[in-house]
Amino acid sequence: MNSFRIFFAIFLAAALTRQAAAQLTSDVVPRERLVPRAEQVKQDLEKSRRRLGPFRLRPQFLVRELGYTDNVFGTEENKVADVSASVGAGASFILPVGPKGYIRGGLLPDYTWSAEVPEHRFLGGTYDVSAIALLNRLSVAATAGATKSLAVANSETETRAIRDLGFGGVEAELDVSGYISIFASGEGQRVRFDSDAAQNATIADVSVLDRDETAVRAGIRYRVTSFLDFSLGGEQTQSLFEERSLDQDNTSQAILLGMHYDRTRSYLNLTVGQRKGEPSNDSTFRPYDETVGSYFASIGGGGPVQLELFGHRTVTYGLFGDVPYFLENRNGLGVVARAGNRLRFRASGEAGTNDYENSLPVPPQNILRTDDVLTYGAGFDIRLYRNVALTVFVSQSDLDSNMDAFDRSVFRARTGITFTGDF
Repeated sequence: MNSFRIFFAIFLAAALTRQAAAQLTSDVVPRERLVPRAEQVKQDLEKSRRRLGPFRLRPQFLVRELGYTDNVFGTEENKVADVSASVGAGASFILPVGPKGYIRGGLLPDYTWSAEVPEHRFLGGTYDVSAIALLNRLSVAATAGATKSLAVANSETETRAIRDLGFGGVEAELDVSGYISIFASGEGQRVRFDSDAAQNATIADVSVLDRDETAVRAGIRYRVTSFLDFSLGGEQTQSLFEERSLDQDNTSQAILLGMHYDRTRSYLNLTVGQRKGEPSNDSTFRPYDETVGSYFASIGGGGPVQLELFGHRTVTYGLFGDVPYFLENRNGLGVVARAGNRLRFRASGEAGTNDYENSLPVPPQNILRTDDVLTYGAGFDIRLYRNVALTVFVSQSDLDSNMDAFDRSVFRARTGITFTGDF
């Protein structure tokens, strides 16, 4: 009974905060190797060595985004250079509840400081909690949380604004047989941008992307082997925008095929399908019917050199009333080289287009906007002492548009120091 009360109190408190990040679709797979939930729980139990009553804790301290950018608002003219940093401290936790139930999450408040932009000085952080049940044939997870951080609104602009994000959801998977399982999930998020610092410096107000989103999904998964499976699922989303003047409320439906291959030396996560969007609430949102998808692959995992391939094609909301969305196409390559147990070098590059083929021609030239985007960077991670790590990364991002007003070039240098109780 005591365990149940603890479970209920934590979950209820988290559920009140609500809702994840970016657009609430499953078109874009994570750009990293996924760890199964049961393995995540196992790792948390092993690494969380501090105790507070029944809770197992892993302290965290980090200095991130300590660095320089030559164009904080992503403009072609009147560039503003800035030095900024975020400092946070907190802990992740896990609480076993019975033989197959767990509460896991994290409390990591942080403070962001900016030398040149006073509006970018704020107290934020990440707060989340999950309730997990790993039964014999059924796994269920409910998650809720909130984040407040500096973020780029979308790839149309490199303007960084304060983003408040609340998220929550439930997902479940039932093992029907040794090879077949069915899954279902529902989630929502609330996205809000504070763009006061950028309104006089950029050509767009990123707060027009403020919205509430929901998504429901269901499908079937077929496991060929322990390391290879295929999935087929359906998804429906709804987006309700705070800025009513742009009239962008819409719903979308998608059929998505997935493939997941996971071996020590090689990994592939891929999804592809068709997404159809249409207006809702009598809005003037322009319908679309597009092929979407994404992939992440790595070769040489665990070895001295690892090669990564990644890319996506997805529908992304725009910042302007006559451009409710655009097609974001990207393909990239990354290399990770290890030098001993302490040092790791990284380099990556990504190129593609923002395609506005479904937007209205822009006067007075009456042409359709097309952007060529190129991003590349390099850096290293080094373990300084036991569980203390230093990260350094520099990057360059260029956007070349057929409409000169949208051209931009942004250079960033970032340094971070992390203490997490493990490396």
